[in-house]
Amino acid sequence: MLAGALTLSGFYLYPVYRAEDLKRKLEERLPYITGYMAILASAEVPPIHIFRSLARVDAPLAISDEARTIVRDVDLFGSDTISALEAASDRTPSASFKGLLEGFIATIHSGGSLMEYLTEQSSQFMRLRRIALNRLSDTLGVLAEFYVTGLVAGPLILVVMLAVMAMLGGGGMGLLNPRLLLYLLTYLSLPLGSVVFLIILDVYTPK
Repeated sequence: MLAGALTLSGFYLYPVYRAEDLKRKLEERLPYITGYMAILASAEVPPIHIFRSLARVDAPLAISDEARTIVRDVDLFGSDTISALEAASDRTPSASFKGLLEGFIATIHSGGSLMEYLTEQSSQFMRLRRIALNRLSDTLGVLAEFYVTGLVAGPLILVVMLAVMAMLGGGGMGLLNPRLLLYLLTYLSLPLGSVVFLIILDVYTPK
């Protein structure tokens, strides 16, 4: 029963995790990617060729996968550039990337300057990135205090107290047996707490 519930939870949560992971990776790179796109646009590179260039980037970037999908829609499925960009905008989990693509499409429709649009977007994303990094710094400070208090100083005090209680003969206290509590703290609580802390740290730390 428990295994079935965990399996169903995994099937539900894994796509959510993948979508959040893709969103985070896209938004972390947008300030730099839009700058690169602006450089290409300044050389009057056609819109679809901008995404072809992104698709050929060797580094494993989330934007490269999105660009390859756009190029695939144009080359294999016969979509025009606007339709391929609209499809990418509809399926992306990132509101920022969706807004970028919608603005890109609107600029093409209006005959505006893609270079100016992308340059402005790059500056805006860079400002937002700086704000996010400042918030991350504050969050990491709070997490560091929690780690020191909850997983270093607190357990150390408990270990000393339980060791003293065990030496004073507190062995007949059932589930409150100091030796049992010491083993649980050392071999279960601390490792589990450390794993949870590492997961939280991984979620908040940019890659």
